[in-house]
Amino acid sequence: MNDDLTLVRAYADRQSEDAFTALVERHVNLVYSAALRQTRDPHVAREITQAVFIILARKAATLPARTVLPGWLYRTTHYVAANLRKTDLHRRQREQEAYMDTLAHAEPDLHLGTTFTRPGRSHGPPARPGPRRHRPPLFRK
Repeated sequence: MNDDLTLVRAYADRQSEDAFTALVERHVNLVYSAALRQTRDPHVAREITQAVFIILARKAATLPARTVLPGWLYRTTHYVAANLRKTDLHRRQREQEAYMDTLAHAEPDLHLGTTFTRPGRSHGPPARPGPRRHRPPLFRK
């Protein structure tokens, strides 16, 4: 595993793409399988895998010399997956709240048995008609 840190240092010190490619090839299956076990979605697992290696690229220079890289990658995969789940949960909650707000401000359509929302108005009494000259000809009296 010391070879892993040698590759990390080579990438951090000289921006060696060969060293980083070797690290990715060596550990991509570990990261992807850990992400897949946590998400059960291959597409999301691929995104997590990319994110973990981007984090490795950013933090390569600051990794301590005693770091066990497979353990660091596994733990980082866990954190990225947990953050993704938390973000997804909050997004779904906001969408649900927005949907409930829409329903709360909707008016029943007696002819169709459905609800609709008036564009431009979310709540309150209906607006009073404007001056007679601004009304369409149909409503002038």
